[in-house]
Amino acid sequence: MKARKGCWTCAARKIQCDESRPTCKKCARSQIKCQGYESRLSWPKNNDTKRAIVGHDAPQVIALLDDPSQIPSSLFFINTGWHDVELYRYLSLRIDSVPSSPDLWKLRELHAGHTDSFQYFYEIAHLSLVTFGVTTSQIRNELVTMAMARDTSPGLALFYALLAYSSLHRNGLISSGSIIPSFA
Repeated sequence: MKARKGCWTCAARKIQCDESRPTCKKCARSQIKCQGYESRLSWPKNNDTKRAIVGHDAPQVIALLDDPSQIPSSLFFINTGWHDVELYRYLSLRIDSVPSSPDLWKLRELHAGHTDSFQYFYEIAHLSLVTFGVTTSQIRNELVTMAMARDTSPGLALFYALLAYSSLHRNGLISSGSIIPSFA
């Protein structure tokens, strides 16, 4: 990007500025206030179609306000910014890549003892999992989803690991008749 040269006054007068600081000599000689060299904000004039965002005029909706059912859905405006759009894009990409919540209805297929331990993991024991960058409920949902795929060896192994973790969390370690306190 080319550096801007000259003061704003000389630019408006469309003459060559000598770029003297703090006031250019041409402005001083003409006894005109020099507007300086700093950046400044500007807005397009009403008839400037090069810089302005030009659109068609909106239809008259004032008459429609008396009966909201007559307002076309295309006229509703939601006040959003770029942050909202970016958040939507981020969340929609995450939703596509994350499997749905676990099928807890499959719990009824489990042995009664397994159901109780599995439910305990789902509701309580998962809170003591150490996670980095995600919530414990996200990890829980991933683990439960994988564990419910018990038709695979890794799924079955994870299922029994979650049952063992749940039992350990609830009851603690039992060693030679003495109970070691749990970390719940």
